[in-house]
Amino acid sequence: MTNATKHKDENYYRSIYEDYKPLVVFIASIYLTNKDYVDDVVQEVFLETYAHEGAIKDLKNYIGALAKNKALAINKANGFATNEGGMDDFLVSNLNENETFASIVEELLSVLSSTEADILLLHLYGGYSFKEIAEKMKSNENTVKSKYFRALRKCRKELRR
Repeated sequence: MTNATKHKDENYYRSIYEDYKPLVVFIASIYLTNKDYVDDVVQEVFLETYAHEGAIKDLKNYIGALAKNKALAINKANGFATNEGGMDDFLVSNLNENETFASIVEELLSVLSSTEADILLLHLYGGYSFKEIAEKMKSNENTVKSKYFRALRKCRKELRR
C-alpha cells in the first residue's frame, strides 16, 4: 500500500468513526449505564466494522445493529438485565426495510423535552461534560445531570412499550 493510499484509507475510516460514533454511543447508552462499557462498545463496533467493511451493504444499519448486539453481550457477560422485551422487541416490531436506526433514534428523541434532548445530544454526541453543558445553558451542573438521566430513563421506558 502506498503512503497516499494509506492516508486516504485513514481519512475514510476517520470519517466513518466521526459520522457514526454518536449513533453508537446513543444506542449503547440505552443499554449500558457504565461509561467504560459504552466506550468498549464504541471500540468493538468500529474495529469489527473496519474488519468487515467490504462486505457491509448498509453501513448505518450494520453499525446500529452491531452496537445493540455488543451492548447486550456486555450486559449478558456481566449478569446485568438485558432489557428483554425492550429494545429487541421494539426494533423487531418497528424496523423494516424502509426504516433505519436513525429514524428510531429520532423517534426516541421525540419523547423528550427540547432541553432534555439538547442535553442528551450535547453529552453523547458532542462529548461535552455536564459542567460544560451547564455553562452553555446557564444552569446548575446537578440540574443538567438530573435532566440527562431523566432523558435516558424516558428513552428506556419508550423502548419497553
